[in-house]
Amino acid sequence: MSSELKVDTISEKTPASGVTIDGVLIKDGEVDGVDVSAINQAGLVLINKTTFSASTYATMDNVFTSSYNMYKIKVNLVASVIDEIRIRFRTGGASGSDHSTSALYKYNYNYVPIGSSTGQTHLGASTDNYWQLASAFAGNTGFGMEIYNPYEAKNTLGTWEATGSQSGTDYFYSGAGVLEDTTSLTGFGFYLEDTAKTLTGDVCVYGYSLG
Repeated sequence: MSSELKVDTISEKTPASGVTIDGVLIKDGEVDGVDVSAINQAGLVLINKTTFSASTYATMDNVFTSSYNMYKIKVNLVASVIDEIRIRFRTGGASGSDHSTSALYKYNYNYVPIGSSTGQTHLGASTDNYWQLASAFAGNTGFGMEIYNPYEAKNTLGTWEATGSQSGTDYFYSGAGVLEDTTSLTGFGFYLEDTAKTLTGDVCVYGYSLG
């Protein structure tokens, strides 16, 4: 008898007894008494990865859909100068356009220097057509965002954390934003306050699968 068994079906010999393989009982859709069909498959699903170089406006369109209501965005980038980085949402799917109505975007964030006991500094606004997230550094900047309900007819909510490093000037940021509008959003874009300056890096967008 060979060391490998190739068959299409293994059936139980004794009715209602199941089949035992190396001490594991497989019986009536259960493995050792556990219904494997009920195992939660929740996790992150990569929707899109975008790489951009010397871009004044790095856009990710058609990434928010009815498939998910919660998203994680991971960003790793370098700015051509130290400047404030902003996010603006987009509509229209693959042929996206900016959702830039003013006074709908509200945000607040704070930051502290890393390696110092200096207190927090806070910034915020309720009349802009973007969320301002943090400073983007010419050294390097990394941040993560959580976005809630962008595609649904609900307010879009977001939270984020960022770290930037520039020749010993290093900061940690945390913030939150609300877009008080029920427009279905399908994408977003990053840009600097000085729109003539550029960003180079990668953005990954994940959807939360609820299993």
